[in-house]
Amino acid sequence: MQRTLAIVFVAYIAATQACAYQLFEENGKTGLKDDSGNILIPARFEALGWSNGMFSVVQLATGYKVNNRWGLISINNQTLTPPEFIELLPTESELIIAGRLNPVTLQVTRGCLSPAGKLIIPFAYADIRISSLRVIICSVNERQELCYGLTSLNNRSILPVIYKHITPLGNLRFAVQDGNGKTALFTDDGTNLTGFVFDSISSFTAQRAQIFVKGLCGLIDHRGNIIAPALYRELKPEGSGWMGRLPDTWYVLTASNQIESEFKADTLVVRGKTLALLTAGILTFTNYPQQQAYTILQADEVKPVPGSDLLFIRKNNYVGILRSDGTPILPPRFTRIIQIRNFWITEAATQHTRRWQLFNHTGHAVGKPYHYLEPFDETFFKIRENNFEGLLHTNGTEALPCVYDRIVEHRQGLVVVQFRGQYGIVTANDQWVVAPQPHRLKIVDAHTYLEEQGDLLWLKNLNGTGLYFTNNPLREEGEYLVEETAVGSRWFINTQGRIVYREMPPAQPADWTGPSQEGFRPIRKDGRYGFVNDAGLLLIPNRYEAVKPFSEGRAGIKIRNKWGFIDYADRIAVQPVYDQVQPFSGGAAKACQKNKWGLIDKEGNILVSVRYDSVHILPSGRVLVSADGLFGLTDRQGNHLLHPKYEQLTDLNNGLVIIRQNGKYGVTDVNGVARIPVDFDYLLYYPLLERFIAVKQGKWQKIQ
Repeated sequence: MQRTLAIVFVAYIAATQACAYQLFEENGKTGLKDDSGNILIPARFEALGWSNGMFSVVQLATGYKVNNRWGLISINNQTLTPPEFIELLPTESELIIAGRLNPVTLQVTRGCLSPAGKLIIPFAYADIRISSLRVIICSVNERQELCYGLTSLNNRSILPVIYKHITPLGNLRFAVQDGNGKTALFTDDGTNLTGFVFDSISSFTAQRAQIFVKGLCGLIDHRGNIIAPALYRELKPEGSGWMGRLPDTWYVLTASNQIESEFKADTLVVRGKTLALLTAGILTFTNYPQQQAYTILQADEVKPVPGSDLLFIRKNNYVGILRSDGTPILPPRFTRIIQIRNFWITEAATQHTRRWQLFNHTGHAVGKPYHYLEPFDETFFKIRENNFEGLLHTNGTEALPCVYDRIVEHRQGLVVVQFRGQYGIVTANDQWVVAPQPHRLKIVDAHTYLEEQGDLLWLKNLNGTGLYFTNNPLREEGEYLVEETAVGSRWFINTQGRIVYREMPPAQPADWTGPSQEGFRPIRKDGRYGFVNDAGLLLIPNRYEAVKPFSEGRAGIKIRNKWGFIDYADRIAVQPVYDQVQPFSGGAAKACQKNKWGLIDKEGNILVSVRYDSVHILPSGRVLVSADGLFGLTDRQGNHLLHPKYEQLTDLNNGLVIIRQNGKYGVTDVNGVARIPVDFDYLLYYPLLERFIAVKQGKWQKIQ
């Protein structure tokens, strides 16, 4: 049986026309035909072509495979080499890279053959790479280290095999790295154009290559001349020239604008009294104020962990957690890390699965990995295996195994579970106390629970005895269950099922009753609002268009579409002249007229003029005001401290204020005296250091 496998077009090197060849198969063996169907190589080989699975013809020769070994054969069926190679690959230079297995060391050694099968480069190398007219060769030295050298295509030595690495750059140039990890530029004839002073060199683009030194880059030409020193964070071609961006510069500043430290870095994170600086993938930790670098790591990203002195680190798409001194709590080997209180939930992904595991704050594993894990409450984490759920205690013990359809609720040592479609209650050590049944359950305390039975809601003890039932909603308030009746009353029920207190509806029926605040409950009747007490007795008649709850002895009331305030005795405390008001807090309330806001006191006196777009009382007691999208600062009496002319304003509550103006940041005091000029792209204050950290972002500039 004969079957055509492929039609392959190759360049016929010895002629000027293209020739087509067909691989064919017969009795499980492979042969070769020309484009007319004439058999050139009979079907007697395991494969024809090359060990990478591709087929081509190089100077009328190709590879053949017999007994899992490769050799060279001409297309007129002349064997050029015996089948003794485990690797046979063509190259752009028409040399053939061959790999031979050493029977003693079982290591593969490589050399180069001509298409006629002649040995050009001996089988003495661990690896060979051909670049244009040069061959990069690699050997293993006595310390089992890879060493590189350079030869011509006819095996003339150009660079000895002593270098750590050799990389082709184009333009007949090579980057050569020495044993110290430093790189120099060489020509293809072995001429050294620069010293070994660079960390690396890029490929050439338009006669220029980038040089890299300590995370900064510059430009070099093909003759080795420095066009631009390594002062830039990044470079890019633009038109016929190049643009360079200078690195970001970070400053540690005092409140009097004294520069105590200056750093070049992509990112600076402050944790405690430690500065973490990330530059070009190198993370350095420096203590302050000693400024001694004591830990250096590789990282792609670093950022603070909120609410702690820890750092989140990303490296090669894996994440980890570091202490402020750079020592790892969790090494960067996870795809995801989630902080939950003093624990870390981690996700580790393999090619076929994802596993979740819990770690404590020191990085020690709490329990084994699971298919899924998530926080449940203060004591337990919910775990899942094979689509069944269980509970993992924060001490690492598996409180409930993964045998339940769903874990519903945990409270006071009891857990509501769904098991085989029904609901039951187990103890936190997996003992049944309420057998599975069809009705939904909710735990009230360690001795009682609620059970939904259609329209009825039962309060039962753990023996199943009914203590109370109702068809009204029940909700918990403190130690009681509160039933809201259809007539508006609220009954307070204890866990023994007894009604201990009744909050009655208004003496006269109301359309709506709100919650009690400061002993007053708002009501609506006949479209008007008033207040009753908790017993339902009318305290303030329903004569207002709208009301707000009492706060600090004042309640907002609306008369003739204007808002004011009344006191407990229904006396007007603030005249109804405002379009909007907000409840009192700290003796002041926000009030609005014609879409402008201000502050008033409980007697209606204006504290801050009603002329701002917004007002906000700060923890310092000062008032942040805004007008036309700009921010300023006043005191509680409305006196201007800083006029609203800043795009952003942060009161540090220590007499100093961070401001932003025209996109730049600086510092002033609350009296408007400049402390740090408005000259930085970002600025933060760190109380533990009692210092400001500011940054000036590197600018792009044309390289001459």
